[in-house]
Amino acid sequence: MAPVHSARDSFIAVANEITDKTSALVNLLAKSGVDVDNSSDIALPEFKSQSAELRRSRFEALGALAQLQRMILGPTEHLLQLVTHTPLDLGTLRAIIKLDIPRAVPMGEPITFEDLAQRLKVDQDLLKRIIQYSVSNGIFCEDPPGYVQHTPASTAMMSDKLSYILHWSADICMASSLSMWEAIKAQNDPNSERKAAFNHALNTSDPLYEYLMKDNVLAAIFKKIVSEDFAINEINPTQVATAYNWSKLGKGTVVDVGGSVGIVSMAVARLHPNLRFIVQDLPETIQMAREEVPPDLQDRVIFQSHDFFTPQKVKADAFYLRFILHNWSDADVERIIHNLRPSFRHGTKLLINERVVRSDVATGSLEDKSNRIHDLGMMILFNAQERTLGRYQAIITKVEPRLSYVGLTRAGDDHVSVMEWEYLE
Repeated sequence: MAPVHSARDSFIAVANEITDKTSALVNLLAKSGVDVDNSSDIALPEFKSQSAELRRSRFEALGALAQLQRMILGPTEHLLQLVTHTPLDLGTLRAIIKLDIPRAVPMGEPITFEDLAQRLKVDQDLLKRIIQYSVSNGIFCEDPPGYVQHTPASTAMMSDKLSYILHWSADICMASSLSMWEAIKAQNDPNSERKAAFNHALNTSDPLYEYLMKDNVLAAIFKKIVSEDFAINEINPTQVATAYNWSKLGKGTVVDVGGSVGIVSMAVARLHPNLRFIVQDLPETIQMAREEVPPDLQDRVIFQSHDFFTPQKVKADAFYLRFILHNWSDADVERIIHNLRPSFRHGTKLLINERVVRSDVATGSLEDKSNRIHDLGMMILFNAQERTLGRYQAIITKVEPRLSYVGLTRAGDDHVSVMEWEYLE
């Protein structure tokens, strides 16, 4: 953007940028086969399989919009909106999720607040006020007056896949986010246990995964989240299966360390019939996973109980860790890698699939914010973090200098990558 010299020029320059970025986005959508001219609000795309180019284009357009909004509000109103509107946005959304209001509203026809309250068995006045506030966020509409109807956003909330994420966020993430200050304060107390914000929010000393074992409902939701190929997920198993050159492993054996129910191993196994996979996780996860392996993969994808904080006993051609290390502190990551050392032999591959932060420098862009959302998510839930490539390299070299860095390949998203090391004796 060219330099500007007045407030008026600044507003116009950003408005022009929004126009340019929106035009570029519309052109990309058209190239992707979306009939933008004839798309209604409900029919607009959900960006389920967006390319890196389309993702960047969306971020640029949204970033320009956010910049103009901040300029129009000014710093004081911008901050006041953050502390007054955002909590109410989250609170009303959580109420809608927990009450399951979208499923109580008929599709394609309005319902009165009175009838809706009777269906939900809640106070009519409280329900009406929550919904009327949510209308400003595009969730439901009041048309005609006194009646509730669906919008694209409220309709989307009825999707089973999205509802899992919404319930998880409502029960775990929202409360944990608001307890960041307590967690930071406790870190400075030498007599305080190093707990994550999650622990402070839910008043538990259990790590997240142990906490889930005691809550069957949350455990079932989490299982769905990690086992489904979510359209809203920024990376799906097929993208991992095609991003890395798995064929270089020949007829090898891959150990999927902490591989949950094996969704990635199964996706790769289908594309590479010469490979064999051993999916390792804790006993309760493995028990669930064994029940869901398709018959055609049962001889090539097997499951094994293993705690990655104990020495690895399996010899294999490659060890694959997907979204494992970002859940742990640097010291714990060192322990995890150290416990793989007994199984390394000349030529063994170490494959780490993580969201790799490009830079430690904050740019303020929406894309940068997206990455930092993931980083803070790791912080509030696990006292852990996302890392740069350089930080991963430093940790790996410290634990095992004979692991030689080979390279990095992107998996669908510019920041989710498969990093490769090879053990050289």
